[in-house]
Amino acid sequence: SSVKDLQTNDEKILDVSGKQIQKIDELQKLEEEQSRVALEKIGEVLTCLGSLASTIQAISDKQNELCEKQEQLEKDVKYLKLPFFKRWFTKG
Repeated sequence: SSVKDLQTNDEKILDVSGKQIQKIDELQKLEEEQSRVALEKIGEVLTCLGSLASTIQAISDKQNELCEKQEQLEKDVKYLKLPFFKRWFTKG
């Protein structure tokens, strides 16, 4: 009877161990899937950040271009405001 009890306990321990191993495997698969999804999302974020950086650079370039044009227009207006005789002697 004692041997049978020990054998039953061993079987219960093996059964519980098997279930724990199965749970560990399931958790590991879940973790791998979550890691894969997280890496995909990080990739998407990096792609968006790259696109955003390009857009910001384009906006900055256009802003610089507009500033240069505004500067030139201000010079032209200043030149046109000069009296007629001074415009003859001033390069525009």
